[in-house]
Amino acid sequence: MSQVKLLPWPNGHRCPFLLRDDDVSYFTKPDNLRKLYESTWQRKFVVSFSVIPNIACNIPSYTYARQFGLTYSPMIPPDVRGKSAKYKTSDNPELIEFLQERRKNGQADLILHGFTHERINNIPEFLIRNKLEIRDRLEAALDLFQKTFHSNPKTFLPPREKISKEAWSNIVGNGLNLCRNFPLFLKEYLSSFSKGYFPLRPHPRLRAIFPWFGINYVNFYGDTYEFRSNGFFFSFIHDPEKQLKAAKRIFKWEYDSWNVSVWSLHHWEFFFDWNDTVTQKKHQQNLEQFLNYVAQYDVWKCGFTELADWLIRFKNVKATAENDGLSIIAGMPIKNLAIYSPKKCSLTGLPAESYESREDTTIIREMPANQLVEIKVD
Repeated sequence: MSQVKLLPWPNGHRCPFLLRDDDVSYFTKPDNLRKLYESTWQRKFVVSFSVIPNIACNIPSYTYARQFGLTYSPMIPPDVRGKSAKYKTSDNPELIEFLQERRKNGQADLILHGFTHERINNIPEFLIRNKLEIRDRLEAALDLFQKTFHSNPKTFLPPREKISKEAWSNIVGNGLNLCRNFPLFLKEYLSSFSKGYFPLRPHPRLRAIFPWFGINYVNFYGDTYEFRSNGFFFSFIHDPEKQLKAAKRIFKWEYDSWNVSVWSLHHWEFFFDWNDTVTQKKHQQNLEQFLNYVAQYDVWKCGFTELADWLIRFKNVKATAENDGLSIIAGMPIKNLAIYSPKKCSLTGLPAESYESREDTTIIREMPANQLVEIKVD
């Protein structure tokens, strides 16, 4: 049996690491994002911003917000909170310029976070089951996103991370990847079927109930992927020290198992209630400590668009093990493909400048489609 094998992530990285910041909208202040993430970007992490194209102001408050006596969600500024108006992200040119610049620099990814984030008949907007309304909402969201950022989103985050089976079909039918927290409790898992949540296949469901079981990404339909986040961390509704300890433990497990590691947070929580300076300083300090901890490891700092593109390309790589090596053919071009070998090996089928060797790993920088490459132990 050959000891030569493909590694799952580019450049031989052990673990893709993603930060997801939700609820970016017309109201988001670029200066606050800069204050919160400047050191994050200095460490070369990528922040995936979840954009609400046409945010409603009368989003009901959830459990954590009721702790502060709020009727409506604190993701909306106090002066318009609870009003019936909606605001388009495209009407904030300063924010658009900031996000576009960060994306161009490779510091940010942009994903679609519903349409208005409102509740319809007291349920999240993409948990409804009316196919026509789902279609109209998604089309309107995609259209606004495209006109605002001059590109189409690749990943969809449903508001409240809840979707119906009908919404799921429409979303993946439009070629969008999904990211959400799978139900974390047995009661929610069992009740999800009767509520109309899309019944995920057993292995990601079990991964949600038992964190040590399964992977954080799964391919259900065509070239679309579902990504599981670890839930919201560094939030003012949780004990900061317990969150930090849990975050390190979960990350280390994901790293050791070559898993995807996705972390969600809300930028507006750090500035609660819409201050221009950070009010939740302990949570900010713990976020910084956590990222310092992660930076010690060999992680791939990426966004959802880059991760999904890699998974599609890697899925089309066919590797055949031989007694003393490996034969590889890529169905589509792929970069930075990593091959592990415990002994020195040689590579044929590509010019020498297209790959490099590092101790026990060979990195193919540019691998064209349908080109046979052979790696053999010397």
